[in-house]
Amino acid sequence: MLPYILHVSVLLATFFLFYKVFLERETFYQLNRFFLVISLVISVTLPFVSIPASYSFHTVHERTDEGATALLENEAETTASIPSSTDLSKNNSKQEESAAIDSKESKSMIERIRGSLLQNSWIKWLKWIYLGGIGIFSINFFIQFFLILIKRYRLESFKDGIYRIIELRKEEAPFSFLNWIFINPAAYDPDTFDQILHHEKIHVAQAHFADKLMAELMVIVFWFNPFSWLYRNSISNNLEYITDDSMLSHGTEKQQYQMNLLKISVPQHALDLTTNYNESFLTKRIKMMNSRKSSAKSSWKYLLIFPVIALSIASLNGLQATPSNNAPEKRVHTDQNFTQSEVMASPDVQAEPVEIQLQDAQPQVVTNGLEHKDKNKNKDKDNEKGKDKSKDKSKLKSKTKLKQNFQWDYDKITPGHWQGKIRDNEVCVYLNNSRRGFNNNWTIQECFPKSLFADLNSASMTDFKVSREAGTLILSGRFEGNNGEGMFEFEPNASFKKSLANFGITNATDEDLFQIFMNDTGMDFVQKLSDDKMDFGIKDIVTLGIHGVDDRYDELREVFELSNETMSAKKLTTMAIHGVRLDLAKSLYAINSSDFSVQRIVEAHIHGVSNKLLKAIQAYGFSSVSLRNVIDMTIHGVNPDHIYKMKKLGYTDMQPKHFVEFAIHGVQIPFVQKAVENNLNYSPKDFINMSIHGGDSQFIDGMSQAGFSNLSAKEIESALIHGVTPSFAKELRAAGYNDLEIRDLVNFKIHGVSTSFIQGLKDLGFDYSPKELIDSAIHGISVNYVKDLQALNLQGITPKSLINAKIHGVSAKFVKKAQSKGYNLTELKEYIKIKIHGI
Repeated sequence: MLPYILHVSVLLATFFLFYKVFLERETFYQLNRFFLVISLVISVTLPFVSIPASYSFHTVHERTDEGATALLENEAETTASIPSSTDLSKNNSKQEESAAIDSKESKSMIERIRGSLLQNSWIKWLKWIYLGGIGIFSINFFIQFFLILIKRYRLESFKDGIYRIIELRKEEAPFSFLNWIFINPAAYDPDTFDQILHHEKIHVAQAHFADKLMAELMVIVFWFNPFSWLYRNSISNNLEYITDDSMLSHGTEKQQYQMNLLKISVPQHALDLTTNYNESFLTKRIKMMNSRKSSAKSSWKYLLIFPVIALSIASLNGLQATPSNNAPEKRVHTDQNFTQSEVMASPDVQAEPVEIQLQDAQPQVVTNGLEHKDKNKNKDKDNEKGKDKSKDKSKLKSKTKLKQNFQWDYDKITPGHWQGKIRDNEVCVYLNNSRRGFNNNWTIQECFPKSLFADLNSASMTDFKVSREAGTLILSGRFEGNNGEGMFEFEPNASFKKSLANFGITNATDEDLFQIFMNDTGMDFVQKLSDDKMDFGIKDIVTLGIHGVDDRYDELREVFELSNETMSAKKLTTMAIHGVRLDLAKSLYAINSSDFSVQRIVEAHIHGVSNKLLKAIQAYGFSSVSLRNVIDMTIHGVNPDHIYKMKKLGYTDMQPKHFVEFAIHGVQIPFVQKAVENNLNYSPKDFINMSIHGGDSQFIDGMSQAGFSNLSAKEIESALIHGVTPSFAKELRAAGYNDLEIRDLVNFKIHGVSTSFIQGLKDLGFDYSPKELIDSAIHGISVNYVKDLQALNLQGITPKSLINAKIHGVSAKFVKKAQSKGYNLTELKEYIKIKIHGI
């Protein structure tokens, strides 16, 4: 654990310093974001990668086999040299001398143990300190998260498309988290409000919260590393650079934007999980906005990170475990008893009654008794006689009670075990050639017709032979009930190999023929490939057979004929893998033959294009549609029924992109139907824009019942953006405002005019006009402010005088202070005058 933490810490420091030196001043902000995130991922995953010793700077110390042998011999000698009773008297003096030495060594051993225990104690304390730090910062993380949740669900909010706007009540700087934007609308003028909202929407749309969450988790885990804190700051700062750059690139006036940032900047630190406005960082942001854009020539700096990563891998990463070729043989003990099932489960032991003999100094294992015989002596004798080793091939000889001298040639298909199960009218066989000491081990399962197996119920050992064009599979063994097991080998068909040579394939191995056998691929398929003048080799035949192309070749060839493309093994394989069907291909061809290709038909199958959707597209009669459009419609879940119904509702001039956007933004058929019933001539784009901001049929119904019918799409969109709801409109009508227009409701929402504010003023005897309500809300007049002034029995309290009083800072507290100084005035406007003149 400790080496991993230190490794990650070093990588974090390296990547941060690289970013600080080479990249931070560049204006490739999106590229910097990618670099910071990927570097963080690499830092926590790279330590798990192990590399070959040849690529590492580490020095690998290996103990040679000779050294190991010498050590074993010394141990054997020590064990063998037990003194006899006659030697004990001679050794008494030596034992007394060695006692003193042993005593010193024992003391030294005790000291080493004490040191080790002390070291372990310190490691244990460091571990608890580290875990304690993680606990503290985790608690801090969850506190921040719950504070955000409390604001989200306690404060008033409204939906703005994918965004949720939460209205802050206090003088807090705006911020965003997930798709939530926290802002106090009453604190800013409309232009500043819109600009802040746009700024935060960029944060949300680009999922900047994900970067900040990753950075926060990094700080929690590596809290002790100062570079993790600096790294988090760099991630946060770069996200602000990205947002500023996006604002300016969308036409925002630079100086006005910078002035607005100054207005809303805050000196204190906001929550680490949120995007925010920090005064201490603002100067740097303005400097980056005014800096010259980096040229493309500067992008070479990013390539420098690759040698840095390579250097860190060679210096820090662990080495791959490499087994020694001269490792001592593992001995097989003869004093253990195994059941037959245990013997069959072992990949190194053959099932009874098979006897295995390995030549070329391989051990011999006999399953009945598990004997182990070392052949090294025989090999030494052969070497002394000068025998040619090249003639000594590695072969496995199998002997059974029924079949003697049954040889398996390992230059060809490696034999192994089989296990079978009879299922209805077929026999499913599991082949396994996995054996220690041999490469290219594999397992495979195949089911054959039961009719190919004779004497399935025979109690004796039997050779079951399954023949196909490529060769014959021989299964030596027996079945007991529905289960069987034994040994297998494969005999390739020489005539099949010769037939392949007629097609120019002379490099086919027995392994290739075995795979062709398992795929049940015949020579007729090879002939078809040749007749179609396709460029193919033995590996192509094997691959095509694996994916069942030989069974569907004629069907897939017709798809190529539609696309007028040259067939290739690679394209055929891809089509087979993704289940390309001829019927769907023909339907796509009918949609747009000029855009038809193998690539398009494969993409269509990958994304699940259905015939039902294709029929709906054809029935609608689009003026133009490409197969790319069809695929996009499927990707975004376009409902074929929507296509039929939109045409029925009179929308006959829509394009595929409109249906895609309908699906993306959730435009429902009832929404369109309600608009048609109310004779609202909305365009597809209108429906999309309204739906983005939460519009639906219920909103149209509700606003109509509140007295706002025949609204244009722009009016509905504006109402939705600013949180106007049917219930809000009904409450205003109930308060006596029956002549309001939709823009009045929008202005009420923008400036925080609520029904409670209106009712409070009514209770105080004021009947404000819509304009007076908006002006009062803009200048921060509250019900309590008016009530406090009324309590002083002042005359001339009107909406206009209250606004003037608020502008000049005249409050009930100021009036009382003036009265205490002898100003016994009766009119509110008189107190305004003395405030203006500084009295």
